[in-house]
Parts: sequence; C-alpha cells; structure tokens
Amino acid sequence: MAKKKEQEVAKKLYVELYKTQKEIAEDLGVTEKTVGDWVKKFNWKQERDARLNNSTNRAENIKKVIAGLTDSALDVLEQIKVAEFNGDKEEALRLKKESTRIAQEVGMFQKSLEKMDKEFKISLSTYLEVMEDIFQALQNYDKQAYLATLDFQKTHLQSIAQKLG
Repeated sequence: MAKKKEQEVAKKLYVELYKTQKEIAEDLGVTEKTVGDWVKKFNWKQERDARLNNSTNRAENIKKVIAGLTDSALDVLEQIKVAEFNGDKEEALRLKKESTRIAQEVGMFQKSLEKMDKEFKISLSTYLEVMEDIFQALQNYDKQAYLATLDFQKTHLQSIAQKLG
C-alpha cells in the first residue's frame, strides 16, 4: 500500500509540479531508477508534456513575451527621446529601426495568439459530449456522488453553454 501512495505522490510531483526524477527520489526516499520506472510505466512524461504544451500555457507564454517586448519598446522610445534631445541623428535612426522591429515582433506574436485562440477553441457540442461521458462514468462509479453533483452539473453546463454557445 505504501508503494501505491508513493506512486501517487511521485506522479503529482512529476506531472503537476514539474519536479525532476532525482528530486522526487530524494523527497520520497526511493531510488531515481524507481521513479524513472514509474514515469515510463505509467506514461507520466506524456501527461506532463501535454500539460506544459496545452493552449492555456502556450497562450500565457506568448503573453509574457509580448509584455517583455512592450517593455523593451517603451525603453527604446525613451532612448529615442534622449538621442533626439542630444542631436544624435544616427542613434535616433538606429533606435527607430529597433522600435519598428519590436513592433513587428509584437504583431507576429499577437497573430499567433489569435490563431491559437481560433484553433484551440472547443465547440459546445464537443464539450457537452465529453462532460456527459464524465457524468455517466461518475454515475457508474458512484451513484451517490453522481446524485450529489446534479445541481453542479446543471449550473456548470449552463455556464459553459453561455461561454461557448
């Protein structure tokens, strides 16, 4: 039983908290090979990769890049003002080119973000189908839990229908 609990903890640490196999082994007092065997046997790497590469994480990463570029653009604009004030036309021109390059990059990342939003948006019918499968599985697994969630199911599906419909 302890092995099963260790596996559950190891999976959470690996898949959700992105710890290394070595860190997990040290935390749980097992060998790194044991953790590696679990990762391989239970396909944790694929699950972790899927979580890391989901549309939400990718969109957040793109937003961070855009924010960084925006900060850089503001810095360059300040530098342009200084160069113009000092009469350094060459430096002002170089900085204006840099500002244009940054603006083009921001536009490119914005387009990527919009494209991702369109590609990864799930249809209401697909969402409802998946949720019905989950609710049916819950009913088959634990009828009491299913019955206890009926109000949640109704509220949740109405909320999603408003969002996606």
